[in-house]
Amino acid sequence: MATINSRTRGGRKVWLAQVRLKGLKPVSRQFADKQAAQAWADDQEGRLSKLRQVPGVSPEIGTLTIKDLSDRYRKDPKARQLDTIKGVEKHLDHWVEKYGSTRTTAFGPLQILERRDALLASGLKPATVNRYLATMRRAWNWGRNVRLIDLSASWPGEVMLKENNVRSRFLSDSELQALLEAAKAHSLTMHTAVVVSIATGLRQSELLRLEWRDVNYEGEALTIREAKNDTPRSVHLPRAAAQALKALKKESAVVGRRVFVDEKGEPLGNWQLDGRWDAIRKAAKLEDFRWHDLRHCCGSYLAQNGATLLEIASVLGHKSLQATQRYAHLIPGARVTGHGKLNEKLQSKP
Repeated sequence: MATINSRTRGGRKVWLAQVRLKGLKPVSRQFADKQAAQAWADDQEGRLSKLRQVPGVSPEIGTLTIKDLSDRYRKDPKARQLDTIKGVEKHLDHWVEKYGSTRTTAFGPLQILERRDALLASGLKPATVNRYLATMRRAWNWGRNVRLIDLSASWPGEVMLKENNVRSRFLSDSELQALLEAAKAHSLTMHTAVVVSIATGLRQSELLRLEWRDVNYEGEALTIREAKNDTPRSVHLPRAAAQALKALKKESAVVGRRVFVDEKGEPLGNWQLDGRWDAIRKAAKLEDFRWHDLRHCCGSYLAQNGATLLEIASVLGHKSLQATQRYAHLIPGARVTGHGKLNEKLQSKP
């Protein structure tokens, strides 16, 4: 049921539109014009009437704000288990600051595009802007799944920015030596993390989720159970990385399920790793070098020493060779398996 009532606010006449439907929280809004108030009330009544027919719909579906959604999502156990939860909270704080009081029923493509463009204009790189969008999209879809948001209110497509991921920065021999010395001076944990990352090409998230049961010394392999593309894989464990892992386990005061833990034995989070990494990078005097570039070092060193693009893709867990093409310039004209037999076929027989 919709009602329109006049009120006097600050010496002027306004119209308060209110919609009450059984099973849902009432929604209301103030207008300066009665016609606008009636149009809004009719629209809300029709929309909420349809939502009320959806099994399991939340009574708050018409009043939920972006702040409400953010608060609920942060408390979800699965969200709390994310390795990137600190980054998620930072991104959510940004959305709440800009649209916290906005109801989810009034939040859509226009607001999303407005915030995307504002973040880009602030100087953030496309990849960083996409992380802000991805966080809000995850919270939004969670809200739809638990019926806090209308299922028909899907997150819009074509809003993510194109990222320039063509980067293959790797360390020279002197830079590598400086990095290993700085990491060793910092801690055994960080030295092992750096060595394993370069030796195996693991992503940061894969490294931090690594468990001792995933380390196979005899088989010289690591098992990646939770990969970015949801496809478990195994990678070769070079001797240097195996030795570093053995030393870490031997010297650790607390050995739990995870390989990389903090001083209290708790799983190391990406924000903790980033803080330690920043100190090591500065100590090694590395310019324009990120943690993810350790992964590029693995691919680059393999390419320089005879690995094919297909082999590199297998190690790094690339689903498509397109992502591996950045290393192609390091192996120009390299001989691949089959070249020898091909040559024999072409040689003239006496």
